[in-house]
Amino acid sequence: LPFSERRQGDMVLGALVEGLVVYVDLLPNYGTGYDYWSVDPNRGSGLPLTTFAVNNALLEMGYIQLAQQRIQWYLENDIYPDGSINMSHWSQCEYPYSYNGLFPDGLADYGQVLDLVVNVARLGRNSSYLDDIMPLALGTANYMLRVHNAGKANLTRDDWQYGLIYGPAEHDTCHDQDYYVSTQVWYWRGLHEFGMLLTDPDFNFTTIDTSNSSAFLAASQLIKSQLESRLPDVSTFDNKSNLPVFVSPKLEAYVAPFESMIQDTVAEYSNFRYWTETLLASGLPSAYEIAMLEYREAHQGVISGITRWNNHLDDMPSTGYGWAHLVHDRTQAFYALQYGHLANYMSPGVFSATEQLNYQGDHLNRLPLSGDSGTQERDLDFCIVSASLPALFTKWQLVLTPRDGNFVHLAKAAPSRWLSEGFGVVDAATRYGRVTYNVSAVENGSTRAQVSLTPTGSCCPNVVIRLLSSGATPQPITTVKVVENQGMKLVSVNGNDVTLRCECGVVSECAAEVEALFV
Repeated sequence: LPFSERRQGDMVLGALVEGLVVYVDLLPNYGTGYDYWSVDPNRGSGLPLTTFAVNNALLEMGYIQLAQQRIQWYLENDIYPDGSINMSHWSQCEYPYSYNGLFPDGLADYGQVLDLVVNVARLGRNSSYLDDIMPLALGTANYMLRVHNAGKANLTRDDWQYGLIYGPAEHDTCHDQDYYVSTQVWYWRGLHEFGMLLTDPDFNFTTIDTSNSSAFLAASQLIKSQLESRLPDVSTFDNKSNLPVFVSPKLEAYVAPFESMIQDTVAEYSNFRYWTETLLASGLPSAYEIAMLEYREAHQGVISGITRWNNHLDDMPSTGYGWAHLVHDRTQAFYALQYGHLANYMSPGVFSATEQLNYQGDHLNRLPLSGDSGTQERDLDFCIVSASLPALFTKWQLVLTPRDGNFVHLAKAAPSRWLSEGFGVVDAATRYGRVTYNVSAVENGSTRAQVSLTPTGSCCPNVVIRLLSSGATPQPITTVKVVENQGMKLVSVNGNDVTLRCECGVVSECAAEVEALFV
């Protein structure tokens, strides 16, 4: 990053360090405070969100080995023999398909377990490591398939519930069970990505039988089809455009549009978790995802880009909002969330984060939200799910690999103010290989970029780099000159996006230098 933005870089490193410090060796902990930190595996964080946050941040920032160790520990210690998730002392809500008959969190966790395994496989490309973890991951995939098949019992293909997943969507509301949208998109995403991994010719899995891959892909497609057929029945549409403006978080118990995102428990938890988790999966048609983002912004769901929850703020699971803002090119909304979180949610100077944040009173925002007793939940400090956001958001700001389609987006949300000093990345991890680039302004008013990709597999992506003008008034690109080319061709120019295509198999490293002119 530019030297003038060095504090953002500090906060990225702080996020990674905080996650590693709050862990006890490989044992995950959610944060410091009562009931959230322990040296006892049965009292630490069985909450899967902890494992997802820390290890996805490590993977995105290129610390592959650190993530591999922690992911393997989680799979070996927090997954039951039948493939279901063990949440230790968190368990309190009945769920018939779990190993012990209890599951007190969102069922979207299951798809995210598989997604994490796929990420570490594609970014790490370590065959001996995959030999160790794939049997464990396969157990979870088979478990999910059994739950999906149970969702067909006593139903016909014409029933909207056929093959969909019923159960809880969040720890605090685990007694309020339904066919949640977030559950369906993550069952679809998890089974789809895992099935695609098993059929990828770049991988040779020697410790598992991959023949069930077709069943995983078929189940994921059915879930997606059933979900998309049901969505119009539980959504509200604009009379003129016929576009959705509100999406119910539940598919069975229809929820009417909220007057406010803090009006009641369902509204608050939709804003806090149900919608952001849905968006992180990129599992809905674009119009529905944009409706979620716009509705919360227009109905008291956001302060300084941060998620509002009743009388305080809670950015704990806001990852999906940042992801979706970028995927849908809502750059200004992304900036509000990213820099609002960095400036107003993270603890100044030490770069830690609380689970919740009071915004009322005179300088009281860092005080506990509840009493002084050691047995009461406090304003949890070192909440690593909240603290991981700077690392994830900064990586995606600079290098974003959408879940679908063969694309890598570079500098997608890099502000034009960075051009004067120049910025870039070195050896950034993507599922296609390692990316290096540098972008800077040129004296003649143009913007120049050097880009290289070292492929790690046979699949070649389109590399889309966003090149902005350095002047006060943004200008679209009029001409792109290819200064140098090594196995990377110019494909197209659209607005400020320059698309390059790597010729994998022709060269071991694809590289190009391009210059964008604006007048």
